Amino acid sequence: MTPLLQTPAPKFRLLTRLLGNLLISRAQLKKHVSSCELANNKLVNQQSDSPERSVPKSDLSACLPSNSFAPLAIRLNGLAADNSRQQSFKQLFNCQTLPISYLFIESYRYLGQLLLQAKLPSGLIGLIHISASFEEQQPVSWQQPFDLILSIIGCQASDKGLVYHTRIEMLQNNNVCLVSEHQLLDKFKDYQRGERRRQFDVASALSAVAYQTLTPALARKYAKLSGDYNPIHLQPWLAKMVGMHACVIHGMYQMNWALVNTEKPYQKVTARFNKACYLPRKVSLVEQADNKLAVFSNHFTERHMQLTLE
Repeated sequence: MTPLLQTPAPKFRLLTRLLGNLLISRAQLKKHVSSCELANNKLVNQQSDSPERSVPKSDLSACLPSNSFAPLAIRLNGLAADNSRQQSFKQLFNCQTLPISYLFIESYRYLGQLLLQAKLPSGLIGLIHISASFEEQQPVSWQQPFDLILSIIGCQASDKGLVYHTRIEMLQNNNVCLVSEHQLLDKFKDYQRGERRRQFDVASALSAVAYQTLTPALARKYAKLSGDYNPIHLQPWLAKMVGMHACVIHGMYQMNWALVNTEKPYQKVTARFNKACYLPRKVSLVEQADNKLAVFSNHFTERHMQLTLE
């Protein structure tokens, strides 16, 4: 006899988790959201007396119809950081304090919901994180309530595909504390990356400050922590459907790992995710000149990420 309730097949479990997280975010959005609109390229909060904040114009490619992308922004008020998530972060990265990049973990669920609600020419699944920046403008207390302003501010075409620009602002007492900007790529199916000459980097080998073996199990732990269940990080069959050779580690995992393992001071950090880091893989964190960090693998011949500290 067929049971009335069957356990979903493994390949659907991650999609179910992803949708579940986004549905939870949607309920939270309804609770915390203040209606916002983009008018004259400025973000106007209709339920607050706070000053207007400039939002850059969308750089729409000529290859996109004028109605295929609409900038969208929301403000979420009275949020509280999840204490258990903070502790899980500290355990996963073996650290005592939270780097400024932790903002992405607290805001990812809301950003994912915003991307779903926006009229994007691309789907959410398969988007590739290609750059991220974080700037601390005032000290942050994760024990205090905060507001978020989330914006999808632009879309443009490159030789690789469509690139979406997003922005996150964290406010406490109506003052901006953290600002973060991200670029997400929807890669063209026919894009072929050119061959690059590999060369052993002796200087990088001598300046490595941390090492780690990245595994699928580690990717699953980070997905649970961040809510980022994008299947390109977790399901090999779907990763191959979007042009990957195998599952790749989250770019933001690499960034967090790098920041908790450096003693260099900074107020702003910018990351470029250079080359997909397939799993499993051994990686090294390298401190370079001019306040730069990089993550290498394959005997220091492949660079997966470069950080610039300011």
